[in-house]
Amino acid sequence: MREAYGGVLPDRPEGTADSVGGEAAEPSSFYGIEAVEDGYFVTKPALYSDMGAVGATTVEAAPKGEAEAMIARARAELDPQTEMASLRQSFSGFHSIAREPDGSYIVTVPAFHSLDQPGLSVGTAKKSFSDWTEAKNYYLESRNQREYPPEAVFGFAAGETTRRFVALEQFGRTPHLADAPREIPEETKRVLDFDARNNPTGPSAATYQKTMEMPGWESQVFNFVENYAKTPEGVAMAERLGINNLRLLTPGQAANLSLEVITRLKKYNLDDMASEDGETAADQAGVLALLNRGLRERDSDDFKGNGICRNFASGVKVVFDALKTNQTTFNYLQDTYAFYESGTRSDFDPAYEAADRTRSVSMKQEVVTGHAWNSFVTLDEKGAAQTIADATWSTIDYDTGRPVQLDYTMQRMEREVYRNSQSEETRPNADETASFYLYLIDSLPQQEGLVLDDETVARVRQSSSYQGQIDSLKERYPGLSSEQYDEFALEVHKKIADQQAVASKTQFYATRVMGVVRGHEAEVSDEQGKALVRLVAEVKQDVSYSEVQTVYALPTERANDRIAVVRKYVQGWEAASKSGYVPVGGLRFADQQIQQIVLEVCSPETKRKLESWSR
Repeated sequence: MREAYGGVLPDRPEGTADSVGGEAAEPSSFYGIEAVEDGYFVTKPALYSDMGAVGATTVEAAPKGEAEAMIARARAELDPQTEMASLRQSFSGFHSIAREPDGSYIVTVPAFHSLDQPGLSVGTAKKSFSDWTEAKNYYLESRNQREYPPEAVFGFAAGETTRRFVALEQFGRTPHLADAPREIPEETKRVLDFDARNNPTGPSAATYQKTMEMPGWESQVFNFVENYAKTPEGVAMAERLGINNLRLLTPGQAANLSLEVITRLKKYNLDDMASEDGETAADQAGVLALLNRGLRERDSDDFKGNGICRNFASGVKVVFDALKTNQTTFNYLQDTYAFYESGTRSDFDPAYEAADRTRSVSMKQEVVTGHAWNSFVTLDEKGAAQTIADATWSTIDYDTGRPVQLDYTMQRMEREVYRNSQSEETRPNADETASFYLYLIDSLPQQEGLVLDDETVARVRQSSSYQGQIDSLKERYPGLSSEQYDEFALEVHKKIADQQAVASKTQFYATRVMGVVRGHEAEVSDEQGKALVRLVAEVKQDVSYSEVQTVYALPTERANDRIAVVRKYVQGWEAASKSGYVPVGGLRFADQQIQQIVLEVCSPETKRKLESWSR
């Protein structure tokens, strides 16, 4: 090593005193003054890029003061040069920064933003700055003025944090350019359960955890995606997503690219379906192995698959995180995060919650396990926007070349709303929550029904209802092939299951909303209160003791609705009592109005019991 002014420089190979090369490195690796016989050698960065200083060059300078001034000038150049290189990737016809020969900066921005057509800019205006920081901030302020919040499927306020759920196609359409992430308020972290979801530690996320153990995984996964994007399939995918630069992606582009890469390279391994978390070869391998195997073997008839839902959800998060890590310094992903989500079947699909209580074709299958999927969150100054997607249940429509069955925001956002409602720190206003559940119930017939993905098809084939359909079809339509019987049976099962799902989800959501507003009835508006009472009176099949009390604490315009609710409760109580089951809650109410109606609607036998109890 050679002694150097200000530190120790690495030995320079023979003949490379003035050469340029190597990867971007920390600036401190590129500065030094070395005393020699007739003066000083100055080592400084040779080039600047959006990733920092690139390569080193050594020049002769004398006397010592000149050498020190040269180092000072080189250090002063670092931030403007690297920041300019990064920002240049976001330049457009309406936004740019140019450095003039005199060292000043000319910033070009749109002269006018259309109020009628979001995203439309008209004309340009230029402004000169002598200071780089001022020029940069002016550019960023104008660049980020083009933010038009997407229409939310649903939003609620929890303290100072606004939580918005948006459809996948709307997610991340108004990106924010920045060189560092926002500091996340503790309240926002609680609302999102951020720390646990952004860094999954449970056994189901073993593939994600194995990837984190690989040195340089970010570069390796990014290089895979970069190379895949150069294939004919990848080029078409990038063009459709509007991607020109993998190092400058919008949140929407990064989310959709992560999901589509996994969708195209996955095959569900039915042999792993009933395995315990962490036990399969896919669990023990990293995401890069999943990607490479999918690309190499997906067209082979002998390829059984490269994972199941938990491996694919891990893959989506890893791909997104690798893309995010490899963005240019100023980028659109600073405040966007991919979450690994998991839960039981009933946790993400309420139809399974009600399976045991259905009177028609049972959706309950022999093996009911958990599931894993992803959500993406972008933080802003007000809170967070979130979309929910599932690469396991998605597939490619080869007529259009587009992925389908990716967006599950409508179906799965309820879990998050309910979770927040259970804590006073993050609880939405009860009127907002009532509006949300009523909207969910109204939209159920329009929501996509049972998805016949590989996993679901395997489970349906294990069910007794499927076998019953096969037997019925063979009796009614003899002579068909086994493939035709299977196709018809699956379609019949799907049709019945979809009808059942609407009915069971309606009951599930009705129960949820009554529990959420319980104790907070005063927050519910007249409009929502009347709708809730009508829902319980006309739609809800089973009524609980606490729901009767809630109904009487909510406003209604029809007194008969309340009577109908009490009658449902009493009839259910009497039926349960006759079967030997003791219902939760009795027929005694502190509210005399309720108690009077109980006496009016109950059976003579029950009325005699109540009167004898009161004596």
